[in-house]
Amino acid sequence: MEASKRRILASWAGALVLAVALVALALVGCGSDSEDPGTDTTAPPNDGADIPVADLTLTESDNGGAFTVSVGDTIVVTLEGNITTGYEWTTALSAEDATLLTAASEEGVYTPDPVEGDIVGSGGEFTFTFTATASGQADLRLNYWRPFEAQAEPNQVFLASVTIQ
Repeated sequence: MEASKRRILASWAGALVLAVALVALALVGCGSDSEDPGTDTTAPPNDGADIPVADLTLTESDNGGAFTVSVGDTIVVTLEGNITTGYEWTTALSAEDATLLTAASEEGVYTPDPVEGDIVGSGGEFTFTFTATASGQADLRLNYWRPFEAQAEPNQVFLASVTIQ
């Protein structure tokens, strides 16, 4: 029951983040025209400053792969998704795997794709950071699902076998 409450809270938090992002996009679109149109003064949505340098970087093309890292190494997984559909990537480590791989957060960092104009509903990327904390073999699993549909199977699964030396 606690996990269900946590998922519902995460869903509401995700909806709140989305609402704030949409308001921010609307405000950016209402900016002054007096600025030189050739000068871009906006920062990218996520310049990567909060994502550490990875010892191993994985993407969708690495799904199903096997990888070896050392204790203390950082693993960064970046997967495409569209949070505006209600779907999001979340960590799904077993209790045993979580003792070998420590996730920076369950939800990861979502970065919307850069778009021109007032486009609502475009996709983006979810980035997850893990630290290899102990020797062993772990299944690094991420689920793409709608957290508010707690009983539904994930729409997609990312799975990588990680050997930690």
